Amino acid sequence: KHHGEIPKGHAVIFADGNRTNFNIDNLILISRKQLLLMNSNGLMKSDSDLTKIGVLIAKIIETRNTKQRKREKEK
Repeated sequence: KHHGEIPKGHAVIFADGNRTNFNIDNLILISRKQLLLMNSNGLMKSDSDLTKIGVLIAKIIETRNTKQRKREKEK
């Protein structure tokens, strides 16, 4: 509602893990790929600061994986 509709292929997560805390600062828009990486690597935390760091880590992993696939295609 605050920023419009959720884009296709994305999800909104609760930074502090509290599904009743709809404070705009507690909501994070991430891609489904990043969500998968966060869940697979235990990056979802009950501490909002740690979850935000987890989002950054997931973005780094996603970027690394994308670059690696691109290099493999070029071979």
